[in-house]
Amino acid sequence: MIAERGSGTSLAILAAPHRDPTTTHREATTVTAAERRSTWAAATLVAHLVLAPLTALILAGTWHLGAAVWQLLLAAGAAALLHVGVSLAGRRPWAGYGIGALAMLVLMTMPFPGWSPGLLPSAACFPLTLWRLTAMVRTRSAVAALAVTAAGIVFTELVAWARLPAGVPGWTRLAEGGLLMLIAGGGWLAALLARRGHEARVRAERERLAAAVAGERAGIRRDLHDVIAHTVTVMVARIEAAAVTTTDPATRRELGDIGHGGTLATWTGDMVFSPAKGVAAIVLTNSVGDPALLTANLLAGRLGVPATPMSNPLTVVNAVLLGLTAGMSALLVTAAVRARRWVARRRASRRPWLVPRLLPLAVVTVLGVLLPALMGVQAGVFSFQYWIVTAWLLPLLVLFSLTCCVLGTVALARRLWCLRRAGHASTEPASA
Repeated sequence: MIAERGSGTSLAILAAPHRDPTTTHREATTVTAAERRSTWAAATLVAHLVLAPLTALILAGTWHLGAAVWQLLLAAGAAALLHVGVSLAGRRPWAGYGIGALAMLVLMTMPFPGWSPGLLPSAACFPLTLWRLTAMVRTRSAVAALAVTAAGIVFTELVAWARLPAGVPGWTRLAEGGLLMLIAGGGWLAALLARRGHEARVRAERERLAAAVAGERAGIRRDLHDVIAHTVTVMVARIEAAAVTTTDPATRRELGDIGHGGTLATWTGDMVFSPAKGVAAIVLTNSVGDPALLTANLLAGRLGVPATPMSNPLTVVNAVLLGLTAGMSALLVTAAVRARRWVARRRASRRPWLVPRLLPLAVVTVLGVLLPALMGVQAGVFSFQYWIVTAWLLPLLVLFSLTCCVLGTVALARRLWCLRRAGHASTEPASA
């Protein structure tokens, strides 16, 4: 009775409609896609609430310096287009990137008194559109977008070089163009690594779900086999007993054949189970240091130009910078603390990709060392003509640059040390 009830339940489970693992995977990744959309919506909201008011304040300040009305209107319109591009990039990345590229080209090439409007805070919307495009489209399309960005940087630097005043060396344009190329390429690479990490997690989730479905079906088959085998064993025992007790030779032969067939029905082959192995990836967002006021003041003294005061009152920009510094510190400290676990997951993955995964940390460290002195030299050569930069940007980003330099070096050294220890640990048993 128990055997009949168990076999009926197992047959009912096997008769249930089959669900494709890809369908289950699609349902499981819906939350992930929603989370990615919510993250982009939050980033867009922060860009609108923080960058737009700062841009309006800076444009209002430049009006007192004698900027023409048409220049202010053109800069404000380009900044507004940058914010429109960020809003469109969530659903139409190519449209958002195209609008942002055109607006950025206008900002970088238009003449302005004493400084470039490409330094407006709203200009940060363009890297966001490039990030979104790289994270959503294919690699070939992302490479094309990076090529367009590089061509735009070359064009704007050529225009700036043609407008250089007498006495200003031309290598400054080359240095600035190289810096912009490095920033754009680093952000693009970080976005590409983030997309590949997401794809690896999706593949691992698909493999895990497929393995879970296969394991569940194998368990059902195994349980059903046990129930049927027990039932058939009892039937075989009764048939063999009847074959022994009967006196008819023909009946004995028939019962023997039936019993042998029941014995063969209880045979099963081996089942092999293999757990799914996930692929883990740690992708760090690329960030940079920025000009050091100390280097600029040192060159200012030698060039005979006034030095910028070191005072830096607490403002909204300071608060935003402190938040960014705290976030970068948390990321780099986490990368250093979890280095051993990162090495273990890298060794277990099928595609280690060691160099691309260490590159963001190396870029953070190198930029944290080089950019302060490089931009300080540029500010000294231009005799602080870009007063907006020296007034609020240069003093604020010194702490951020030092954070990237020190903590990036610690995190990178920690990962390399853990890799070396893991390599020694893997070679010792082989040599023994």
